[in-house]
Amino acid sequence: MAPVITSISPTQSHHAVPMTITGTGLSFVIRVNFGAGSVTPTSVTSTSVTCMIPELPAGQYYVSVTAGGQTSNSLPFF
Repeated sequence: MAPVITSISPTQSHHAVPMTITGTGLSFVIRVNFGAGSVTPTSVTSTSVTCMIPELPAGQYYVSVTAGGQTSNSLPFF
């Protein structure tokens, strides 16, 4: 089953702030994608993933997760 993101929090912030991603099928997430860049999650459950927001230039990025070779839908982050 492909991972599905239903929400991210916060939707806008700066680096070194924790982000919580909620959804379904998240048990095996190994990577959180911010546009073309990615970070390793700090916590993973079947319905949530936590990571630290990486240092990014100002702008809009699409956040998705990768699990078991499948990438989820994406949501915008500013």
